[in-house]
Amino acid sequence: MSYTKGEWKVKEGADENNAFIVFDDPEPEIAVWTPNDNEALANARLIVAAVNGCISVNPDNPLAVAEDIKDMYETLRLTTKASDEEIIEESIQNWHNRIFGEEK
Repeated sequence: MSYTKGEWKVKEGADENNAFIVFDDPEPEIAVWTPNDNEALANARLIVAAVNGCISVNPDNPLAVAEDIKDMYETLRLTTKASDEEIIEESIQNWHNRIFGEEK
């Protein structure tokens, strides 16, 4: 999978209805526009935080993290409630395999 590498950042637009997602690339911007005041900037910040978070978990395939975030949360929730180490390890192993496609 190919995506724009490096940290994504937000740059405010000329008015409240637009913002930009920027990164180091020959085409350095993605525009975010909405008809509502301040919503574009909030949306841009949400997108950038989500992308950067997924990249930090799995730089080779951040999309796998994004697509599995609900299951990752459920795995963490269940493991904090479980007392059996074998169940905890199995849950974490299953999630790791889905995200990274490999045995831990």
